[in-house]
Amino acid sequence: MPELTEWVQKLTDKKLPIFQHTIDQLQQIEDNPATTLNDYNEVVLNDPGLITQIIKKLNTNPTQNRVALIRSMDHAGSLLGISNIIQMASKMPTIESVKLPESLKNRYQMVASRAVHSGVQAQDWEVLMNYRVPQEALVAGQLRYACDLAIWAYGDHNDLIKIDALLENNDTLYETAYIEVLGFSMNQLGQELAKNWLLPDVVIHSFSTDDEKVFPRSKSIYLAGQLVEAVEMGWESDATLDILSQVSNHIHVTPEETMERVMNQSIVAAQSTDFIKVDHPGQVIFEQIPESETSL
Repeated sequence: MPELTEWVQKLTDKKLPIFQHTIDQLQQIEDNPATTLNDYNEVVLNDPGLITQIIKKLNTNPTQNRVALIRSMDHAGSLLGISNIIQMASKMPTIESVKLPESLKNRYQMVASRAVHSGVQAQDWEVLMNYRVPQEALVAGQLRYACDLAIWAYGDHNDLIKIDALLENNDTLYETAYIEVLGFSMNQLGQELAKNWLLPDVVIHSFSTDDEKVFPRSKSIYLAGQLVEAVEMGWESDATLDILSQVSNHIHVTPEETMERVMNQSIVAAQSTDFIKVDHPGQVIFEQIPESETSL
């Protein structure tokens, strides 16, 4: 079984697959002179594979200051040029075209949906806490899942099939399945891979809360990741209630308001990823919300 360092070396130079839907939408933007920067954002911010590649591209550009890179996709567009980003996307692999068993493609798409959901939640909390550029959290929340996506795209198929089988049991957490099959957690691999990919510090420190006093924004990203996995097990699960309590303390609102905000943002995330045509967490979460709560 490959060691952690071997996995880091294997995945460092890989490009994450993106959705064909993303390429199609970006092509429409390029062909339509009336489209706006907001149209571009709406496409890019729903594809964590493309977000990851954009940030990696920026951070490996020797003319750029890495500290200032993760502000928004507006900022990325101004640094790289939207046309260059569209061209870059057109050359990336798509999840529809990669050679993977269908069950593993589905799992990749489910994790991509989870990444978007995590980012949406973290961004809402930063809006509430009056951070200057809350879209940074939307991007960082998705970057935190880059490692998971890389594993599902480029990991050993036999190992991934074992993990997938474990995850079919709704009581099995992703981290538990990864440790059982691979021998290490995604938090361990994710932090090392994020360093190699030169991802922003707010992402690197979101795999643990040990440094939350130094990197307090990382706590939002960490909690959002914990939350989206918990709610997939049910809104009334012990894991969800525990994380919601932590989120309530973090954003300084009542548990009732926290639940309402989280449910509303779950709807936003599900609607923004409705192009993913497999059963995925966003859809499940949306379906679990009482009908009276589904109108924003």
